[in-house]
Amino acid sequence: MNFEYTSEQQLIAESVRKFLEKNYDFELRQKRVQKPMDIDRHTWTQFADMGLLGLGVAPLFGGLGGGANDWMPVMEVMGESLVLEALIDHVGFATRLLARSALAYHRNELLPRLMDGSLVATFAYLEPEQRIASHQLETTAVAHDLGWKLNGKKTGVMGLPQATAFLIAAQLNSGVGLFWVDASSAGIHIDMYQTYDGRVAADVSLKDVVLDHRAYVNLGEDCWPWIEEAIDYSSALLCADALGAMKCANDLTVQYVKERKQFGVTIGSFQALQHRMVDLLMAYEQSKSMTILAVCSIDEYANSLQQADMDKRKTSISAAMVCLINASRLISQECVQLHGAMGMSDEMKISHIFRRLTAFSQMHGDIDEHLDRYTQLMYRDSFTS
Repeated sequence: MNFEYTSEQQLIAESVRKFLEKNYDFELRQKRVQKPMDIDRHTWTQFADMGLLGLGVAPLFGGLGGGANDWMPVMEVMGESLVLEALIDHVGFATRLLARSALAYHRNELLPRLMDGSLVATFAYLEPEQRIASHQLETTAVAHDLGWKLNGKKTGVMGLPQATAFLIAAQLNSGVGLFWVDASSAGIHIDMYQTYDGRVAADVSLKDVVLDHRAYVNLGEDCWPWIEEAIDYSSALLCADALGAMKCANDLTVQYVKERKQFGVTIGSFQALQHRMVDLLMAYEQSKSMTILAVCSIDEYANSLQQADMDKRKTSISAAMVCLINASRLISQECVQLHGAMGMSDEMKISHIFRRLTAFSQMHGDIDEHLDRYTQLMYRDSFTS
């Protein structure tokens, strides 16, 4: 099979790279990190103008109809530049789930605004004491005279402060339901904080939040299978983002060891360090192969709720996550060590890559949780026999 990027994929990725090099270099990103609650509308508008916000939406709804494989080169560039905008939460969760809704209001009124950048949304699904998504939720939605009433709490919600709306997962009698909630709705309290890698997350409390009937995102009686699919889709995009960060770390370290001198010679001439750099390159190449597997799996089984297809998708995603989490730890830690003590200073980009990759290893489930899921899916028949 040919895994080279198509000319169209290369073109859009190169357009994103040129924009980021001009408007999102490391110094400008540093200023953004120091003012985490400021909203950069210019960058988001440019993402919309380049078609990124509608890249994965079907042409029927005004999108470009791209798959996860089209997102991969774009997210690699985003990872190289350590972009702070919660693009994955907007396109991988909110837009993807809303595009599947059977309610015309969501597809005809909200979806176009998500694609043109005038509306920013994110997905709130994790709850206190949860480390990975679960179909057993404490947040509840009950029928109300005007529509619905929500109560509960969500944690680790990404996409703030840009997001002006949430997709919130809540427990129904029939299973898990999804609800479109404006961030300014009465009864919502948002507690924002900066994360380890410079982004912004929030805890969202809902107390008697009253919604009209259009707030219900109709994905069937139980939308949990579609939520799992969106999480896996977003995980594939997250792998591509981490892949870009790993490549940048390797490139910066190769450049550094070629210039840094010790005992009168560059440290890159030491055979022991050359061997370590080869190990890092191999880890990156293996991660790239597993990311390709992940995006291909997403695209192959994107619209299937057949159990066998869902199991194949989950297996591929968890295998990729395990591989990339291991590689991200190796590459981030080795690259910082090869830079010496200065590798952890805020002035060095490598320190920010280290934080990005460390945060990645805990997002969408850690390595133990993905190993557990992979093992259960691969050897389920053995366990039940």
